[in-house]
Amino acid sequence: MTAGEGNLSKRYCLKSGLFGKFVDRGWNLWLSHRVYPRSFSSSLVVIVVMMMTGFSDAQEIDLSIPDIEGPDLSVPGIPGTERSAPSGPRVDIQPVFQPGSTYRFIQRTEVQMQIPGQGGREAMVEQQARFDAGIRKDGKAGISLKARTERLKVVLKAGRQSINYDSLVAEDRQTVLGQHLNASLIRWVNIKLNKDHRVVAAEEDGREAKVSPLPEFPRFGLDELQQIAVMIPQGMPKDGVRQGDVWELKGRRRVGEAGLMDFDITYRYRGEVSYEQNRYLQIDLSGQVAGEIAVSGSEESGGAVKKIEFQSPSIVGRILYDPLERMIRLSEQTISLTIEVPGEPGQDPLLVPIQQRAILDLMHIVATTR
Repeated sequence: MTAGEGNLSKRYCLKSGLFGKFVDRGWNLWLSHRVYPRSFSSSLVVIVVMMMTGFSDAQEIDLSIPDIEGPDLSVPGIPGTERSAPSGPRVDIQPVFQPGSTYRFIQRTEVQMQIPGQGGREAMVEQQARFDAGIRKDGKAGISLKARTERLKVVLKAGRQSINYDSLVAEDRQTVLGQHLNASLIRWVNIKLNKDHRVVAAEEDGREAKVSPLPEFPRFGLDELQQIAVMIPQGMPKDGVRQGDVWELKGRRRVGEAGLMDFDITYRYRGEVSYEQNRYLQIDLSGQVAGEIAVSGSEESGGAVKKIEFQSPSIVGRILYDPLERMIRLSEQTISLTIEVPGEPGQDPLLVPIQQRAILDLMHIVATTR
């Protein structure tokens, strides 16, 4: 981190310049890591929204959607949407953690936001996550996971200004932002999975962190570890599937403590594909979500509760499953989202387009060493 970036961190974090007039603690409730779509990062969006008035001299950001091919979904009665009937042998797509094995993943999440009249904001979090799998000590069927963050990298940008943190860089660990984020590296999460590999309990553990100089600034790491464990089996069919099979996941879930979200995700098993000179099973996904959440207003508005609406008409992505290791090899997804931020008294609400791209990449699986 350069001296300018360090000063920027202190200036905008300590003086709350990152916390715009539309944002306060209530934003942390906006989206929970436990809700669909598969890997939506609420913490990243919180930070980007905090940057709405924290920087000046912003520039435009290209919010075009990357070229990710979506599922070939047919619509009965509409020409040009036909899909061939399922074919080939049935295969099981059930990711599982094997006791005695250590799994390392790289999770990278990027968010871009275009604020009317203010230009663009960007945020990126890259996390190296380790999961040690074992037998549950309570005697119940399932798996226990000890999950920890081994490396964390955060980049926040607005125009030509940026704030950076890399846990492997000693200088970054000494900055105000670094002192806040270092806590993610000294704590871990003990996660319990049931016999279907669904998360049923999670408990934080590890050394106590120092008092943060940025108490309202989201931390990364612990929630994201739980998110990975939740996401891996999410949407995977219990029964075997054939090439071309399609299934849906839809319903309504709570968002944080005071909101609801309707989701509708469609999955399609495409079949065997080649990736990095290996053979995997590919599942395409697409869908949409919409909902609203109640948050506290700014000090200027007297803290009155406001409704923030969000809608994502476009979710596309793919999942690569390794049938030999019985684990997700790669998951990538792009979400286009619009949120309506209530304005101050006498002001119109802001319609803010957001795009998130999330990638979960399995590095390796090795025998656990103590």
